[in-house]
Amino acid sequence: MIVSQQIVRAGLAIVSLLCLIPTWQVFGHASQTKLHEMFSASTANISAGKASVIGTPQSHPLATKPFLQASLDPDLDIKSRIEFAEFGLERNPRDIALWMVRAEMALLQGDWAKAVFCLDRLYLLDTSRSDLYLELLLSISKNSAGLHAIADFLTSDTVWARKLVRLMANTGSTSDELLVISPKVSGSVQPLLNAFVRQGEYERAFLVWLDALGAEDQTFSGWPFNPNFKQTKVAHPFNWQLSPHAEYDAIEGLYIRYEGTHKPRLVSQAMLLGPGTYTLTIDAELRRSAQGGHMRWRLSCLTEAKNILLEFDPTPSEDTPSSNDFTVPNSNCPIQKLSLSGVAGKYPQLSRMMVHSIGIESTAMAGPGE
Repeated sequence: MIVSQQIVRAGLAIVSLLCLIPTWQVFGHASQTKLHEMFSASTANISAGKASVIGTPQSHPLATKPFLQASLDPDLDIKSRIEFAEFGLERNPRDIALWMVRAEMALLQGDWAKAVFCLDRLYLLDTSRSDLYLELLLSISKNSAGLHAIADFLTSDTVWARKLVRLMANTGSTSDELLVISPKVSGSVQPLLNAFVRQGEYERAFLVWLDALGAEDQTFSGWPFNPNFKQTKVAHPFNWQLSPHAEYDAIEGLYIRYEGTHKPRLVSQAMLLGPGTYTLTIDAELRRSAQGGHMRWRLSCLTEAKNILLEFDPTPSEDTPSSNDFTVPNSNCPIQKLSLSGVAGKYPQLSRMMVHSIGIESTAMAGPGE
């Protein structure tokens, strides 16, 4: 049986814990964490341990040290060691050291289902090292059979499921790998969308987003999504992504405050507009001082940040909505981002904007080479 390098490292990580190594290394990064002693040091040798297993009195139903010693006996075959570990866990299902032994043997055997089950127990019982067990689960997910074992194990009550999905998304797991487990994990749409966008799979990201939209009993009618800024929990990037400077107003739309310092992105949304010419219309009210900071709308190609399709600063007024034309080119612009950012002024003075609605209408298809 060929065992992947990641799984070998996972097994060695548990072996390190069992040996009480004060400094250990997992997945290429060192940790100098001093491990607490997991069980009392025993001066009895392994042979004495095996003998005591046979004579363990039933009056001590939670006595598991002899079983632990036997399960670590290198002279025994792995089947016998597993049996001793299982016997010990029947006596005391909360014995962390025995769960570690059982998990390590499962990892080395490639018994993914059992390894996942053991790591789930350890995650719940040994909370001080929950991050380690999560990284071991991440290591298992790098193996196709291990990934499917995780998916088969997951239920709505699996407490580490969301964290694992986020960890997978943040450490380079592919969108296909995330798709194996994300349907079973509530709240996993956002990491999946992030992975799709990061890998340039924009259409697949949009389809996943549409499925999530339907689950929220909402519909998509065009760009931008949610043009009137109704409060919603639909995932971004195809919904408005608000900074701490912005909040939904149940009556007026979107309320934005900017203190006039730095250059924060206040609100943004990604869109999939096809090549062509469009008109962007914004109905908003702005209040700011002449010397304070101001705000700037920008529409750019997400894949080519320097390819700015439209950029302008709103002016203080209560007049009719402003309209601006822009063109999406035929190439190198499959996804766009509309954003509002702050631009620092001479003095840090507060600016306020209430955005009532934003609309985009197509006026013409782009011609060849545009």
